[in-house]
This record gives sequence, structure tokens and C-alpha cells, in this order.
Amino acid sequence: QMSQYMSQFETSMRDMIGDIDAAQSVDIGELKAAFEQQKSDLDNLVAANVAEGFERAEAKLSESFGQELEDIELATEGATLRATAQGALSGLGMTSFGSAQIEAYRQEGLREQRRAKEDCAGKEMSLALSKGAALADVGRQRVDLIGQQARSLSDTRRAYTVAISGLGSQMATGLLGA
Repeated sequence: QMSQYMSQFETSMRDMIGDIDAAQSVDIGELKAAFEQQKSDLDNLVAANVAEGFERAEAKLSESFGQELEDIELATEGATLRATAQGALSGLGMTSFGSAQIEAYRQEGLREQRRAKEDCAGKEMSLALSKGAALADVGRQRVDLIGQQARSLSDTRRAYTVAISGLGSQMATGLLGA
């Protein structure tokens, strides 16, 4: 009867170890799937929204810059036309003073355009730096998430290994004791 009991005991213990091993496979698979979903959500929701937001900001900056240049050109053209008309009416248009006045308006318009371009370049640089920092932050979040996932998987595997080892030890102790 002892050999029958020993056989049943060993079979029972091996079945428990098999069940725990199967549960480990299921849990590890579910953890990996959940982690992949988290990474996908981070990539799709956070990173994509950050990139899209910066693209919209870049488009708006470009649009406003184009409008500012157009406004400067219109203002310069208006001032030049007014000076030309006044010069024609007053007779100063054919003098070096009248020509200098018109050229001064043109030069002022060019200075305004250069200032606007420099201002826009500064804003573009600032936006690019902000975008880089935001995307780096998203990258850090992703790396942190991967680290958390690795720790969780390691802890889960360790817990199952301890449980399986403990059952193996109990089986060995029971068999040796018998």
C-alpha cells in the first residue's frame, strides 16, 4: 500500500506543480499583453498627441509669420506710395530729398522684415527645443514603463519559481520521509 500511496502522492504533487507552471504561463502572457497595450497607448495617445500638437503650433507659427511679412510689405508699399504721391504734388519727388525719403521707407520695410524673420527664427528654435524636450519626456516615460514591466515580470516569475520549488521540496521531503 505504501508504494501506491507514494505513487499517488507524487502524481498529486506533479499535477500541482504542472498547474502552477500553467498558471505562470497564463499570467506571464497576460502581463506581457497588458504591457504591450500600455506601450501602444503611450505611443499612440501621448507621443502622437505631443507630436500633433507641435505640428499644429509649427503650422500656426508659419501662418502668422507669412501674414506678418505680408502686413510689412503692404505697410511699406503704402508708405512708399504716399511719399511718392506727396512728392509729386509738392515737387519734391524729383529731388534727391524725395528719392531719399522713398528709399528710407523701403529700407525701413526691409529692416522690419529682417526683424520679423529673426523673431520667427527664434520662435521656431524655441518651439523645436520644446518639442525635443517634450518628446524626450515621452521617451523617458516609455523607458520607465519598460523598467516597471521588467520588474513586474521578474517578480511574477520569482513568485512562481518559489512556489514550484517549495512544492518540489515538499514532494522530495514527503517521498524521502515515506
